[in-house]
Amino acid sequence: MDASSRLDPLRVLVIADAWLGEAVAEAPGVRTTVQTVADLRHGLRVVDGTDVIVLDVAVPDSHGVEGVSRLLSAVGERPVVAVVADDGEAEACLRAGAHDAPLLEELSPRLFARLLRHLGERRLLQDQLRRARYARREQLERHMWSDSLTGLANRRHLLESLEAAISHARREGTELSLAIGDVDGLRTVNGRYGLAIGDEVLRISAHLLTEALDGDDLAARYGPDEFAVVLPGRSTTEAAGLLDGVRQRLAATAFEPLPGEVFHLTMTFGVADLVDQRGGLTLYDAADQALHRGKALGRDRVESYRRQARG
Repeated sequence: MDASSRLDPLRVLVIADAWLGEAVAEAPGVRTTVQTVADLRHGLRVVDGTDVIVLDVAVPDSHGVEGVSRLLSAVGERPVVAVVADDGEAEACLRAGAHDAPLLEELSPRLFARLLRHLGERRLLQDQLRRARYARREQLERHMWSDSLTGLANRRHLLESLEAAISHARREGTELSLAIGDVDGLRTVNGRYGLAIGDEVLRISAHLLTEALDGDDLAARYGPDEFAVVLPGRSTTEAAGLLDGVRQRLAATAFEPLPGEVFHLTMTFGVADLVDQRGGLTLYDAADQALHRGKALGRDRVESYRRQARG
């Protein structure tokens, strides 16, 4: 399978007499869409969206190699094929940056087929390289902003997002809640069954959190066994209700680390909102105090900084 069959048709702009456009369109074995215009001025207006430009340097407003230079300055890295009258003109066009410079007297559909197949392969390679760069950039961004185990936001992403959410809530006068939670008894699980089972518990807990959130909500892994959830536009009561659903779903999840050996785990959350940020107490401090109160009250609950939520 050659490049021409793996790509969309090459979009070719021909700046020349109509017969030259027909020769390009008739190139055997190459899929093309061809637009032909009679002068460079018109060509420069319609050049966007093309893959290859074929310029006959003899068109009246090209002025020879000057037209190649003008065209190249407009199309960037896209290849320009300059059709020339003699070897001297060909050499000048190639020095100016033309991809190729075939002689007018040698032109044929077969010659254009060879040229366009090569350019199609070049475009395929460029597309592959572009996709690889994009995938690598996405991978690096995920590494920068995401926790590799759970897929949640990492601590850095959380802190930046929380700062932005606090600024927005204060500016707009809207509500904002923050929850801090962890899995009760996870250290015991790690000690008894190993870190691999503990990691699976964290992944499932993260999945349950992600399923419960929507809109601008953000869940993050804040510490080894600690989660943080930013909930813009939600009061403490609303946030507590949402997280209580997560707590219940985890409690109903059965883990079987060994055949016939099943255990269940619970979560405890502490929730605070911007109203709780008083006397130098940060939003995180308020939520963390609520979490510790929930632990002291028996775990497996959602505790508000100012009032006990359902649990």
